[in-house]
Amino acid sequence: MYASCEHVADQRVARQWTLESFYKLEKPAIAAKVEKILNTPNLDCFETSPLFMARDLYVHANIDFVDAYNAFHMRERGSSGAGERN
Repeated sequence: MYASCEHVADQRVARQWTLESFYKLEKPAIAAKVEKILNTPNLDCFETSPLFMARDLYVHANIDFVDAYNAFHMRERGSSGAGERN
């Protein structure tokens, strides 16, 4: 049986915020947990590439995880995000 992480961007943000704010974890520790989740056997995540890229940017730059994720997600969709609407 496979699980899917489809359409859970809000949950990712909430977890990252909780790990930072409530548990006071540093970015490298959060990144390691994100990696473990993404590498979970039988978890089918169609957005693995932007999530891994967002994780790396989040650790090495002064950016929130959600902002890094949104940037890479839009890039994969071919969107600049500037003034575009669906």
